[in-house]
Amino acid sequence: KIPKDVKLVIISHEKGTGVLVNEYLEAKNEDYLQKNHVVFIADINKMPSLITKMVALPKLRKYKHPIYINYDERFEEIVPSKENMVTLVHVENSIIKNISYISTTEELKKAIEK
Repeated sequence: KIPKDVKLVIISHEKGTGVLVNEYLEAKNEDYLQKNHVVFIADINKMPSLITKMVALPKLRKYKHPIYINYDERFEEIVPSKENMVTLVHVENSIIKNISYISTTEELKKAIEK
């Protein structure tokens, strides 16, 4: 479950966007997301289970920042994605107010620190 005080949910649906988000977050303090009321979700439902277990999950566990993992294929029905873009879900009082898309670390920083 996503904490009630979250104001932004960052979602990566692809490897490339996951790399962009993780590299940005690795340069920050481990409490950066919590302080800014942000959650990061890696949507790995399309990844083959063998790759997930052998490669992806061990790698994701090494990051110092928290990462929520999505395995549900219906997730994209609720939260749409765009190719090569990070999805940003803007939340207010546990209600989705807006969904936007970014592709650079500068845009990511601006969205988190808003």
